[in-house]
Order: sequence, then C-alpha cells, then structure tokens
Amino acid sequence: MEFWVGLTAVELLLMCTMCFFENNCKIFIYAELSIIWVVASFRYLIGADYSQYMSWYMGELENNMLLLENLESSFIILVKVLNDLGGSFQTIFIVYETISLSFFYKGLVFFVKEDKEKMLALVLYSFLYNGFWYSMNNIRGAAAIAILFWGSQFIFKRDFRKFFLSVALASCVHYSAMFFVLVYSVSFVKFKIKFKLEVFIILLSMCIGYFKLSLDILMFFMKNLSNYGDKYADLLVALNGEWRLSFDIFIVVCTVLLGTVIADRFDEKRNGIFLLSLTYCVLYISMNFQFYSVTITDIFGRISKYFFFFYLVFLTKLINEISNKIKPSFMILIMACVLYGLLFNYNVYKVGTDPIAKSMGAYLSQGNINYEFNFSLFK
Repeated sequence: MEFWVGLTAVELLLMCTMCFFENNCKIFIYAELSIIWVVASFRYLIGADYSQYMSWYMGELENNMLLLENLESSFIILVKVLNDLGGSFQTIFIVYETISLSFFYKGLVFFVKEDKEKMLALVLYSFLYNGFWYSMNNIRGAAAIAILFWGSQFIFKRDFRKFFLSVALASCVHYSAMFFVLVYSVSFVKFKIKFKLEVFIILLSMCIGYFKLSLDILMFFMKNLSNYGDKYADLLVALNGEWRLSFDIFIVVCTVLLGTVIADRFDEKRNGIFLLSLTYCVLYISMNFQFYSVTITDIFGRISKYFFFFYLVFLTKLINEISNKIKPSFMILIMACVLYGLLFNYNVYKVGTDPIAKSMGAYLSQGNINYEFNFSLFK
C-alpha cells in the first residue's frame, strides 16, 4: 500500500502546486501524464489479467486454437510482431497503455477546454477505479474505451461517418466496442425540466436499492412516480433482478443528482458538452446493477465501462463550476481531489484483501497490490 499512498501524495502535491501557478498548467499536465504512463507501463504483476497476458505472450497463445479464434486479430498480430522484434512480455503493456492514454487525452482535449480542468480531469482519472486502475486490469478493453471516447467528439459534431470509423477502429481492439454505434441515436436527448424530474426519480429509486430496502418499495416508486421508471421496473421484473449498487456507483448517483439540479445554469450553446455528458451518466448508472443472472450482470457491467469517461468529464465540469462560485476556488478543487484520493486507496486496499482474488493462485497478479517496476524490454 505504501506505493499507492505515495503516488496519491505526489499527485495531490502536483494539483496543489498547479492551483498557485495556473499560468503554467501545461507543465503540470505533462507531469501528470508522464506519471500515469510510467506507473502503468512498467508495472510488474499489477492488474487482474497481467499474468494471463504474460502467459499468452510467452507462448500459450500459439498453441491454443480457441484463443486464436476468439481474440481480436489486432492483438494476435501485435504479439507476433513484438515477439519477432525480440521484445519482452512487458512491451505489450507499454503499447496498450500508450494507446489508452493517448486517445483518452486526445478526447479530453476536445471535451475539456481549460487547462485547469484538464489537470483536474487527469488527477480524477488516476483516482477513479474505472479509470487508471481499470486500464491495468483490462488492457484491450481500456484501449477500445479510450478510442471511442476520442471518437465521441464526432457525435457532438454530428459527423456519423467519422464516428462510425472510430467505432470500427475500437472494435479491432476489443469486439465489445461494436455496440457503441447504437449510442449515436440516443445522444441528442434534451434534459428538459420534466425529463430531469423523471431521471431524478429513477436515480432516487436506485439509491433505495443501494440501501437494500424492500424491493417492493423500489417497485412502488418506479411504477407509480415515473413513466420512465415504470418501463425499467418491468424490465427488472422480467429479468428477475435486484438493484445492488457498489459504493463507487452510489457516489456517481449522488454526483449526477447534484448535476441535474444545477444543469439549468449551463447554457447548451455555451456548454452542451456538460448536458451530453449528463445523458451518458444516466446510461452509465443504469447499467451498474446486478441481476441474479451473472451472465447478464457481466454484459451490462462491461458495456457500462464505455460511458465512464463521460462521467469523468461531467464530474470535472461540475467540480469546476462549484469551485468558481466559492472563494477561494482552489480549496474546492483540492478537497475534491483529496476525497477521491482517499477513495482510490480504499479501493486498492480492497483489491489487496479480496479473499477470492487471493485464492486464484494460478494468476499471481490477481489481487496483488505490491508494486514493482519492470524495465526489461527485451528477451
């Protein structure tokens, strides 16, 4: 844990220093990007799938026809090229982290204009579990998500051709990205007052589910107080499921509820990105519930990750908007980063003490939080 506590302290120090030298924000942005890239690229046995990718790279992939049939051709070709060039297994993590971080930052530059907001977004990305940590758990999925985040600027520009090409590129990295082409059609929902009220009721119902109150009470709220909720309640019954939100998603729910309250302050012509991100946040939350069917839960959980970066944009703009109203404004930025830094360390601690992960002896990286660098780039 000492490494992660130290990493958090360094990033908080960067954020605090940036608040006093806002004219030199770009220096701090590049420093934060460098820290994230180095830590993720040169880690050893960190990330749930690290051991699996290591074994694939070192020969298991060649002798397993099932893997060759189900994995993306881009991954298989990349492994072969890096092996032929004499690269060690560490190079596969360097390549995918470079793809993930590059496309994420390119997308961030479009959605977040101010340098101060960019720095805040990078620090939050590092601290939020579905950001930096997820990129080490699922390297192919994280790269595809980053590519789609970059490609989503074409939704805002209403350029379907370029958006479709970005989906095609992401699908070459991870097949699950193909579904994202459907998102284009639901991206222009307007958050009018009545609709925001409906969203509020749906999210309130999810909060009730988080506190594990009676499912009957949840159904009552969803069926009788919201037209949208009525549809979701029927789906919930049909799939024989129940709401069980994690603490992280509960925080997302509270954040989005706050965002819907102040959304009217954002002129859509001035900041339509905030409202579009709010739409995606609702989709992100709605997919983070668990059914009795593990398969269905896993499918929804994987899809929800594709909306995470929009929650990050939403959260960044929300914190920045609040900080602009309260003096001194930098205190809000620092307090927010400290709170999410504490949450990050709590999540890392949970990974390290997970008894299920510890029982999976075949995968040494599963549940491992003891950080080590690996700079061996050649066999």
